[in-house]
Amino acid sequence: MRLANGQEGQMWQRNGSNYADVNVLCPYYHECGAKEIVCEGVQEHTQNILRFGRGESRKEYMAKFCNREYKSCEICHIASHKYI
Repeated sequence: MRLANGQEGQMWQRNGSNYADVNVLCPYYHECGAKEIVCEGVQEHTQNILRFGRGESRKEYMAKFCNREYKSCEICHIASHKYI
């Protein structure tokens, strides 16, 4: 895939390491832990990590953004600019 700066890039591949991964629609999602979500970073070969104080907050975020309204997520919006 060609990045906005003209260089070749590649989106992260999901590793399917968590049961929560099954419902994810976001193409920039990478994996999650009990209190964190790892997404594709804004620069090539980087990752963004969202850390939550509670596991329930991570689940709520994933249910809303990663699993349904990913185009409304700010991280998704920023990451997608690499491929324009």
